[in-house]
Amino acid sequence: MNKERHWRQAIQFNILLVVFLMLSDFMFRRLEAPWPYLGSATLFMILLLAFAAMKIEWRILQSVEFAAVFMMILAALVSLGTFLMQGKPGLFYARYYPKLVSRLIMFLRLDNLYYSRWFLALLVLFATSLVVVSLRYKKLRFWLIHLGIILIFIGAVVGDLFGWKGYMPLRRNQPSAMVQLEKKSAPNTDTLRLPFQVTLKRFDILYYPEKYRLVIYRKTGSDFNLYTAVDPAKKKPVNFGDHFLKVKEFALLRPPLPGHPAVGKVRFLLTSLGGIRDLELSEVSQPVLTADGRFVISLQKFRNPMRYRSELKFRAHDREATAMVEVNHPVSFNGIVFYQSDYDPDDQGFSGITVKKDPGYPLILLGMLLVLAGMILYFYRRKNG
Repeated sequence: MNKERHWRQAIQFNILLVVFLMLSDFMFRRLEAPWPYLGSATLFMILLLAFAAMKIEWRILQSVEFAAVFMMILAALVSLGTFLMQGKPGLFYARYYPKLVSRLIMFLRLDNLYYSRWFLALLVLFATSLVVVSLRYKKLRFWLIHLGIILIFIGAVVGDLFGWKGYMPLRRNQPSAMVQLEKKSAPNTDTLRLPFQVTLKRFDILYYPEKYRLVIYRKTGSDFNLYTAVDPAKKKPVNFGDHFLKVKEFALLRPPLPGHPAVGKVRFLLTSLGGIRDLELSEVSQPVLTADGRFVISLQKFRNPMRYRSELKFRAHDREATAMVEVNHPVSFNGIVFYQSDYDPDDQGFSGITVKKDPGYPLILLGMLLVLAGMILYFYRRKNG
């Protein structure tokens, strides 16, 4: 019975706390417009006074029930932030959501959830709860795990407040230092100048082996839309509408002149209500139209990119460096990380690079290592009694 009361108190306290922080943040955002930083300072002071007035506050923070419920609320909020598009203007939510929902999103700052002060306050309180709970359990493994989680939170907050993320469109042999910011640590800024220059020296696209497909389009109104696509080399029969297609032969024709690419050619039987047709198609020939005019068949060659990479040259006042940036293989220079993000398949003199600076990353990495060490120590102690 006592346990149930503790859980009920933890749930009620957490819900009231979230509502209090949301409403306080909204109220003091109104104060902050004429008096910068007054809203944040006042919110912090009222929060301290509210906790001081609640005699049960520290006892609740020390309970495992509070931490458990808090974690579930944070998980729900993170899921909500993932479900809702973040960082969009108010007109976007008014267009794609019901009127009441869009107003609620803007009222509670759910459009920028992870950077709202009330969400930041929740993270600070959760970290405080972890510290208080750790003091109750004077064991190294608990301290390591809880300290690791706290460092991860601190690192995330530091990265959000002082880090930034942007995009650099680079062209070959044209140095650039300008970054188009996506996530900003400084307000009212859209671009950032790096303290060094970046030059695209070379851009490469590596492709998978070429593949041929028999592509069937179906007529819808005045347009033809993709219906299905099959590998002609597998000679698998295809039924579509009132038609039946069976591949008899597929071959690559080598050109007589060296240096020219091979041409794919397929021979197939097309059975329809009007009879059987023995047809041939190549990737350079005209598509075949079925007798009823409802389907079009063509042989197409596909080249899908396997990976793409950029050779970048970095030039600062004191040093130069050259590095190859690939997808999932970023490069760091002067504390700033460069990721290969996109490209133009028709213009290999262009490369899109994502640029990111996250000063909280070392804290996050240290926190993960501490959590891992605490978990290893926990299971080691359990195994040895």
